[in-house]
Amino acid sequence: MKSFRNNMLVARLLGGALIASLALGCGAEGLESETLAELEGNLKVSQIIGAAQEVAKASASDAGKRADDSADKAEKKVRPDAQKANPMKKGAPNVTVQAGPQGTPVKVSPAIGPVAVNPVPIAPPCTSDVDIDKSLVVTDAEALSRFPLQDVMDQLVSLANVSNTTGTSLFQQWWSAQRERDNTTDPAHFPFCDDNGSTLNGYPIDCPRAESELENFDPETHFPVALFNRFDMAPLDGSHCGEYRVVYAKHTAQNGGGVGGRNFAIFEAILPNPNPECGVAGCLPVAEFWAELTDENDPVVRANKLEDFYFNGLADFSPVIHPANYGMIGSSSGYGGGKNEDTPTGQIRTNQFVQFKWTLREFQLERVCMGGGIMDADMADLMEADAEASMDADTDSDMTDEEAEAEEMATADMADFMDEDAEAEEDDKEGKTDAAGGTAASKQKLSSATQASGKKAVAPSVPVCELVMMPRPVAGSPFIELWDDNHANSSSYQGDFLMQLGLLNPTPDGLLKIGMSVFPEYWAAEGVSQGGFSNSSEYNASTNFATQIAAELANSGNPNGLTVQHIAERTNAMTCAGCHQASSFKDLGNGVTWPGQNPSFVHTDENSNLSTLLTMPGGFLEHRKNVLDDFLVTMCVLNDPCDPNAIAVTSDGQVVAQSKMATGPSNGQGDAAAAPLQPKESLLPQSEQTLGGSTIH
Repeated sequence: MKSFRNNMLVARLLGGALIASLALGCGAEGLESETLAELEGNLKVSQIIGAAQEVAKASASDAGKRADDSADKAEKKVRPDAQKANPMKKGAPNVTVQAGPQGTPVKVSPAIGPVAVNPVPIAPPCTSDVDIDKSLVVTDAEALSRFPLQDVMDQLVSLANVSNTTGTSLFQQWWSAQRERDNTTDPAHFPFCDDNGSTLNGYPIDCPRAESELENFDPETHFPVALFNRFDMAPLDGSHCGEYRVVYAKHTAQNGGGVGGRNFAIFEAILPNPNPECGVAGCLPVAEFWAELTDENDPVVRANKLEDFYFNGLADFSPVIHPANYGMIGSSSGYGGGKNEDTPTGQIRTNQFVQFKWTLREFQLERVCMGGGIMDADMADLMEADAEASMDADTDSDMTDEEAEAEEMATADMADFMDEDAEAEEDDKEGKTDAAGGTAASKQKLSSATQASGKKAVAPSVPVCELVMMPRPVAGSPFIELWDDNHANSSSYQGDFLMQLGLLNPTPDGLLKIGMSVFPEYWAAEGVSQGGFSNSSEYNASTNFATQIAAELANSGNPNGLTVQHIAERTNAMTCAGCHQASSFKDLGNGVTWPGQNPSFVHTDENSNLSTLLTMPGGFLEHRKNVLDDFLVTMCVLNDPCDPNAIAVTSDGQVVAQSKMATGPSNGQGDAAAAPLQPKESLLPQSEQTLGGSTIH
């Protein structure tokens, strides 16, 4: 990784001729197709590299020396954005989470002029080889010790601008949602599993569950077992920078777990891109952060950096552990489903076996104010209506003109109250937010208006807010009864399924090539990894649906020779329940078999053991490593930290420069290998076209 950072620095310091040689040395991903034509195509890359070096040599020798000196110094200097002075990790960081504009004009790289031939072979200067155990999945004890669940829950509350929630109360409310409601004592705005006739998203959910007993305990019943870097889930459009996860397991009852049985929770934060106008290139600092952990051999230093990244954030980036990144603002482009379709956000998933059957569920955070109203744009209207009602009552009491004018001012200011409260994150970093959830400026204006009118402030107009864990349907997992013809949504689901059948039958085929896209209205309330239940992850097509699938396979040419049963098994494998257990050893057709799950039901167990799917050759972790390495090398070659159209993904899953798609990406030897974008990409929503290929796994 040292060579990668040195070459990025050199590329930024030297002139265009040496930049050309760097690009060519990395497989020519940085050159436009027109430039390749000018270079006559038959020249070997090693010849072109040597020629470019000769051209650059005379003019760049001094600059090269300076660059080498600077690079040496850079190696000895800690990144400033990793040393932000913030000793209070659970305090509000100096960061604002916000969505930005997307799409800017395409930047065109300057053409490189003709060069002479000089066959001097050298090694490509842009390289990356991250260590999976340091840069993709972290399980060492020192790092995990920095992530007690109590600290995470406390930070979520502290950054939510609420007054009536603690980290422990949020944890307890979370698990209380899996029992039936007590109408005499339970708050009306808290969710319970028997709401809506024990359904969620219109589909049945098992209720009650024994996990609800955890509402009597605190977060220390669970402990961290792994951190996961999911940079591969960053969308190609740069709408966010991937997911960053913390996995927790429950202690045994004898060791502080509170209740018997096993239980897991995974906090999956989507990290916003502070520069979305740059596309996924704007996520380069995050990729560099994880890659640099490979070079750090001191586990304490690595733990410090990870703690800072998760709790404080890189420069310009929000902390990973922020309520907005788990659903409090926006909606999910991956597993979850929130309120605002314009802002992607993450989720918190559970894998539960305190009681039989093993179930997988999903949750997101919401900020609930005034005893049940979700804090959103409509809240300002509620505040205004409340203030107007108060003014009307006073008007009927023969108010003077001066009093009426002052009351009208209070009404307008009351509506402004909620607008300013929505900007509480900005005020947070200036230390202005008060304990009740409003801002100092808005409270001052309200106080002035009420003093002028000679009236007391109306108490109900000041919102009291809580942070609440809300159950969500399990995204990407269609309810199994939609595969028969009897459910009200069967017809629409089956029609939508046939339109994206190519995702399940891709070309080229392979375990990591299979994908699936499911609209939110079809997401099941839970995933069940064990067979034999009404909501188990076992898909069996009705006769009518099977006929339609077979016909669609025939119409598409069926390149992989799949049967209807293969399609059903591939669908199952793309769900949470299937991936965790139900698809073990299943034949997916065309020589593809889903590996047996070991350890059973989980991808990370209580002892931080990782599953076969993660660790096997060609498995998930190897694929994620390749994605991160390819991205870093491609960005090094392009030498442009803000190009929204810089990155593409080939049909074989390689991350390359978009400019190379016309002639095919480099195969690592400098030869153009024709491999266009996967046809299936056009079937996916933009936010699901990721560096890693999909958002499924």
